[in-house]
Amino acid sequence: MGRQRRRLRPLAGKTAFSAREATVAALRDSGDLDGEPKATTRMANFYEKGDKPLEIVATRQWYIRNGGRDEDLKARLLARGEELAWTPEHMRHRYENWVGGLNGDWLVSRQRFFGVPFPVWYALDADGEPDYDSPIVADEASLPVDPMADPRPASPRSSATGRVASWPTPT
Repeated sequence: MGRQRRRLRPLAGKTAFSAREATVAALRDSGDLDGEPKATTRMANFYEKGDKPLEIVATRQWYIRNGGRDEDLKARLLARGEELAWTPEHMRHRYENWVGGLNGDWLVSRQRFFGVPFPVWYALDADGEPDYDSPIVADEASLPVDPMADPRPASPRSSATGRVASWPTPT
């Protein structure tokens, strides 16, 4: 396990407030705290029905290549658009303008921590950590996966370790 992961493990699952307190305590214990923390005032967005600031929860992101960084793909998309019979005709121009304006891959996950989960699992390594380089995806016949109907479908087992694969954090 990497040094960074070991240092961050005590913060896993904590709120922003308790993680902040734990970080200050760790810095104090290590002697790396330069003076005492001072209260600051800063703008923070609040949940519309609550009184606590929003927490940013970073998760793994999923992108779809859409021609924004690949001129050959962009040309193929435009060629496919030429094969279609557009009704009304002005939609052809909207499509061509849209494809022409693509400038990056399409971020489909949008860091929606409480949003729709992607049906992807990760095998666990010997330390119980997800192996993000070897995703296990649902077969097409079982799609769509409805987490409301079956929130934890039978997870595939990793052939490498024989351990049950982890359910992904919704993205």
